[in-house]
Amino acid sequence: MQQFYHHLLFDHYQYLYQGAAQISYFSSEKADLPQKVESTLYDSKELSTVKVVEWAEDIPWKAHESDHLNFLLSKYGRFQGSQEHTYFIVHNYTDISLQGTWSFHEGLEPLTIDYDGGISLRGFAQGQGVEQMSTRQVFELRRDRPLWTAMRWQTVPDLEVDYSISMRLYNREGERAYQEDAVLRRGSGHPTSYWWMKDSVEFLTVLTVPDDLPAGEYELRLVVYDLETLIPTVEIGVWEPETTLARLRLAENP
Repeated sequence: MQQFYHHLLFDHYQYLYQGAAQISYFSSEKADLPQKVESTLYDSKELSTVKVVEWAEDIPWKAHESDHLNFLLSKYGRFQGSQEHTYFIVHNYTDISLQGTWSFHEGLEPLTIDYDGGISLRGFAQGQGVEQMSTRQVFELRRDRPLWTAMRWQTVPDLEVDYSISMRLYNREGERAYQEDAVLRRGSGHPTSYWWMKDSVEFLTVLTVPDDLPAGEYELRLVVYDLETLIPTVEIGVWEPETTLARLRLAENP
C-alpha cells in the first residue's frame, strides 16, 4: 500500500502515523505532479492500494487542495470512496495498474492560439476521471469528480511577464457562473518569465464543480492575464480576451 500526503504537514504526519505502509512525500508545486506520481507508482512495483490524506479546511495548518493528486490517481486505479475524520479525509484507490495508462503528455489535441502578449497555446485535452472529452461535442459534466484540463504552452524569447489563466463557466444567458484561476508554471515551478522559447510546457489544472451550480448548459472559456497587472492578453486575429474551450452539459443532482 502507498500513502500520499502534502509536504507542509510532513512533521505532523510522521509523528501521527505509525503504520508499515510506504509513504511518499510531495512538494506543494502542482506543475510536476504527473511525472512524480507516475515515477512513484512505477518504483513501488507490486502496488495495489493507494490512500491520499487531505487535511480538513477548518484547521489553520491545512495544506493545499489535493484535487490534482486525486485526479492523477484516478488514471491508475479505481476510486473506492473516502473516510472523513476530525482533521483529515482519506481517499482510497484500489486495483492500481500501470499498464496502458493515459498520460496527458500524449493525449493533447493540436491547437494554435497565439496571444499578443507573447504566449501561445499549442495543445489541449480535457475530461473527467479516465474519460477524455471530444472538443467537437458537448461534454456531459458530472458533479462527483473535478474537470481536468491539460494544456501545452510556448512563449517568445525573453518574456518578462508571468501569466495566469482563468477558467470560467458561462451559462446560456451569457452570465459568468463560476471561475477558478491558476498561475502558469513549468515542472520546476517556474512561472512564464523563466521559460525558454523553444520549450513546450505542459500544464495541468482542475476545476471543481460546485455543488450549488445549477443544472444546464455551459461554455468553458479561457482568459490569459498578466499576474502582476491583472490585465488580460488577447488572441491575435480575434482581439478578444476570452477563448471558448468547450461546451458542457451539467445534469441535476441525483
